[in-house]
Amino acid sequence: MLVLPLLAGLMAVVRAGSATSFNPVPHPRQCLTQTSFSFPQFNVNKTGSLRKLRYADGSLHDVLLPYAGWASARILAEIFYILLAEVMEYSVTVFDNSVPNSGAGVNYVSGCLDPTDASCAIRNLTNPLLHFTIESWSSGIERTQKLPNDLQPTLLTVMEYDTVDQIFIWSDVYNAGTRQNIFLDYYKFYDPALYSAFEYFDSLDTLLKILPIEYLETCTALDTKEFGNDRRKNKYIEFTQNNEVDCMNDVVWLSPACRRLANNSKCIPLIVQYEYHVVFQLSYFLNFPVALLKVRDGTPAFDDVYYRTIRSTKLMFGWYKPDDNLLGLSDKYPVLLKCPDPNTLEQSQSFFRTSLSNVKPRNYCWRYMAATDGHVAFLGSRFNFYTQDMDAMMGASALAKSRGDKVYDAMFNVACQWVQTNMDTWKHWIPAICPPGMLADPTLSFCSPCPAGSFCVGGTEGSQLCPIDSFCPAKSSSPIKCRGGYVTDGQGHTQESDCTVCSGGKVDLNGGCWSLDVVLVVILVPIFVLLLLVGQLTRFFTRSSSSAEEKKLAKMVKSLRARLHITRKEGFLLNTEKADMWADREKLVLIDKQSMESAARLAMMKREFDETFFDSFCYSLARIQDKDSTSHLFSIQYMSLCNWILELCQQLLEYNLDFSSPLKEMSNHMSGSQHALVENLDRAQHISVLLVDMNQEERYRFFEDKMPRLSIWNDDVTLFVKLKNLVAEICRKLRKVSEAQCQAILKEPGGELLLELADAEDSLKLNENAPSSDPWSSYSSSFMEGLRNVDQIPETPLRQDDARVQAIRVSEEDVKEARALFTRSCQCLPEHVFVAQLHAKATTLAETFRESLLLLLLPHSTGLVVQHAGGEEVTLRCRFEGEEDDVTVRYARVKSQHRMREKLKEFAPPAPASGPPAAAPAAAADDVDNAPPALATSPALSDVSHAARSVNVAAISRLASASFVAPACRPEAAWPLAANIVDPVRLSVVCRGPSKMLQVLQWLRAADSSEPLSVCRIRNKFVRARRKEEKGEEEEEEVQGEVDGGGLRVLMVSMLLRGPRGMNIIGEVQVHDVRTFPCYVQMQRMLKLRRSETMESYRLEQAGEAEGDKASISVAT
Repeated sequence: MLVLPLLAGLMAVVRAGSATSFNPVPHPRQCLTQTSFSFPQFNVNKTGSLRKLRYADGSLHDVLLPYAGWASARILAEIFYILLAEVMEYSVTVFDNSVPNSGAGVNYVSGCLDPTDASCAIRNLTNPLLHFTIESWSSGIERTQKLPNDLQPTLLTVMEYDTVDQIFIWSDVYNAGTRQNIFLDYYKFYDPALYSAFEYFDSLDTLLKILPIEYLETCTALDTKEFGNDRRKNKYIEFTQNNEVDCMNDVVWLSPACRRLANNSKCIPLIVQYEYHVVFQLSYFLNFPVALLKVRDGTPAFDDVYYRTIRSTKLMFGWYKPDDNLLGLSDKYPVLLKCPDPNTLEQSQSFFRTSLSNVKPRNYCWRYMAATDGHVAFLGSRFNFYTQDMDAMMGASALAKSRGDKVYDAMFNVACQWVQTNMDTWKHWIPAICPPGMLADPTLSFCSPCPAGSFCVGGTEGSQLCPIDSFCPAKSSSPIKCRGGYVTDGQGHTQESDCTVCSGGKVDLNGGCWSLDVVLVVILVPIFVLLLLVGQLTRFFTRSSSSAEEKKLAKMVKSLRARLHITRKEGFLLNTEKADMWADREKLVLIDKQSMESAARLAMMKREFDETFFDSFCYSLARIQDKDSTSHLFSIQYMSLCNWILELCQQLLEYNLDFSSPLKEMSNHMSGSQHALVENLDRAQHISVLLVDMNQEERYRFFEDKMPRLSIWNDDVTLFVKLKNLVAEICRKLRKVSEAQCQAILKEPGGELLLELADAEDSLKLNENAPSSDPWSSYSSSFMEGLRNVDQIPETPLRQDDARVQAIRVSEEDVKEARALFTRSCQCLPEHVFVAQLHAKATTLAETFRESLLLLLLPHSTGLVVQHAGGEEVTLRCRFEGEEDDVTVRYARVKSQHRMREKLKEFAPPAPASGPPAAAPAAAADDVDNAPPALATSPALSDVSHAARSVNVAAISRLASASFVAPACRPEAAWPLAANIVDPVRLSVVCRGPSKMLQVLQWLRAADSSEPLSVCRIRNKFVRARRKEEKGEEEEEEVQGEVDGGGLRVLMVSMLLRGPRGMNIIGEVQVHDVRTFPCYVQMQRMLKLRRSETMESYRLEQAGEAEGDKASISVAT
């Protein structure tokens, strides 16, 4: 054993520390000024005085927030502070030195006085040290579960981003190993029996020269939990059966793999600050030859030493995200060490042989916060962030620190910048804070007038009953005293006439008491008539002074109420309407006027309609119970609402304004009152008139921007199913239109030549129907070798991994590992790595592909080029035989990784009905290498990572049962399957008539191998029109039943792009007729909607926010 000379004699670890006190974080300036902050409903209600929390004993307190020891929690605390203090006008104190770790924050919010005591023996539940945790990581979540049930804090939100706590290495270390084919981001390359990974890292002696020894935490301190940390030595011995837990000089623990080395100077230094017990076990199970050290935590000084050491050395280190300490370096960046996928069941038992699971942080609050102040709790329950937000804030924080900004200033500036630029996000987090005379509704969503008999001081206060010596009309901000010392006969009176002193059936009038009959006949009756007349005149002048837009809105509200059966006659009132004197008030249903007007604006296709109010409107109708009918579950009002929404969607998505409507055809499947609802469609056709001035593109954009955001799609999943059925009917109509247009186009000059082009396309195909007596063995041979055999390479490249393309690169090691896996378990390497490669290459070369195509067309143009607004298309004036005409080049987005993965199912290997010839012995559920072939998943559907093979056999069986069963070998499905995707980058060329389409195709085919673009393959979709004409009505049902591609008539030209720096890719150019192109575009939009499982998934796909794609891009990079 090599003795560490720098470590001997230097152990003088300081074990005692002084307790730190909470320090308020200073806030010398405001974030939101009058120029940067425009929030009308709150600017009006600002009082200038700060609100406080009122405890049950009547005492007033500030809102107390933590200022944790890591950057992400500090920035979120500052954002919470700005919203509370500057927007909601609360008195807030942010405490530094309060939360060294997530567990301490949970204890303080629970009322515990000792931040490390999970039993919370010393506590004060009525006056906690903190009110919110803001960002609790895994230790905080674990602490919450350990607390007694009656002490646990309230969970407010689960954040929409992941926290990562894993082992990392520097990118320069990874790059150095990669050059020698040693991939140090994968745990298997640390096996000392196979690789010499230590050559790329600094030695332990080098680390100890840099790292001050007094900052290290000893193994004894860990075992005794002196500083709250524990390496869980007993668990290590229990699970590993290894007793080598001693530490050199009580500081450095050498792993078993390190101890087996003849010279332990080859051990790789690994330092951590947290999760020592995880790395402790992981080093044994993954055979890491490491020397493990732990740096103290809990203070900025310890953190500074830890990160300064990491930045200045080459070693393995523990790091967590989101964090800014290791960002912003110009020459390197942290690289995650890929370990086996997490096993949460084992980890729940403190058994760690896999990497830690990513955890979404929580936000907890004091369990009595909602009862103390619902407005503050409302903000906390909606306080949430996404991965994009955290990445941007961490980058800004790192930049601020690199400039030398102080910590307080840097955190506040980053938080302020986010608040100033994201008002549309956080304005929905703010509860209703009302002016005097108003109060918030029970959901704190909006303000409503104070009811008569009570007074409302506004702000966050509720209503108070009018006292006995006063009266309170509606909208009262304070009680009005009775005149002359009169009093009422109780609390809650609403008008001055309730202030009485007369008795005996008489009332006080003009200083005297009069009998009731005299008052009614002589005075009150004329006054009542006069009031009625004044009311009518007021209503008349009010209507006359209304603007034209307000009149349209009122007319639409009236029409929509009749359509949805929520009229006054049917027992529904707006909250601004007064009920009739004879009405049964218990049966009346109130509807918020703002919500009703929001629905009317949607009917009028106004882009400024408020989605939040409309969601409230839908929720109000969904809660109505139809007591008069037992034939269906929902009320007639809610069913009318659903049918009206479907009708709006139909009007927005129809290719033309023909509202004879698939929606009406759905009425054939209804009965009773449901059928009656659909019959009311004819009486609502005036709504569709509003769409006359909107073209097809404007209607679709309105649908895309507004309709998917409605909450009703998530609340009622059957409604989205009905929408997909409606879209299916629209698709059938679009296919009929496309077929009719196609038949007419093919009768024009050049039509017959266009159809004859199909034979040329067929000649380029490989043999797809080769017979095979054993489909599984035939496919197995083709799948692993297939097109990779040089004797079968076609003259033109048809795959992205072709040696002449190499848009997908497969190393020889990958081929060997894939062949071995396929032989043993019918499984191959996963496809997501190759999909990510192809997507990254397509994104890089998309612009080059567009420019190269334009260069092929420009020699045939007259020089007139029109760049359309938005940059999505270019129009050229081109010379054809005998005339000039326009040719439009329409750009398309790069095919998304989500769509590429769906495309892989078309090439997935077959799952044999009776299994492969030889079955392997049964295996454990977590060992895919020994699993029977019949249960192995296909490579296209496999979701097993490159770093780990541990999967669930039952899940594999389900995937295998969903695989495609092919009757014979499919040569185009040779591995990797992603290489068969030849349209990752796409363009459309639109011209008029078959002859011009053929000329454009001739221009494309004229390019030789010296040009950047050359043709690889041509697929003629117009040949389908001939087949339909020859087969007649027999094939009508089949064509109508197609989901993807039905009715699409286009020339599809696969072209090889030879890009800069040797980057090549096969893309697709589609040649369209200008008359069928709009139909094609609309059909593609409909197919996206039909493929979606939910409206939310459709919205995310349209917005390009798939998290899985981002993770795959990082792997490819």
